[in-house]
Amino acid sequence: MNAVSDIKDRIRPKHCADHLHAGQTTSGVYTIFLQADDQTGQAVYCDMETDGGGWTVSESIAPGGRL
Repeated sequence: MNAVSDIKDRIRPKHCADHLHAGQTTSGVYTIFLQADDQTGQAVYCDMETDGGGWTVSESIAPGGRL
């Protein structure tokens, strides 16, 4: 393993702002790691355009809920 890939393996973004600060400026699906021991991460939509960007977009619908 080289130094660059070793560093990339250690960077574990906790929210979309971490991706934004790392230079990701396109809105889309990114992986964040909510827990320190999380090995796979969670796919979330990051809004990198609204009000400066770095927003983690979340949605939840209760069972039987309507849109």
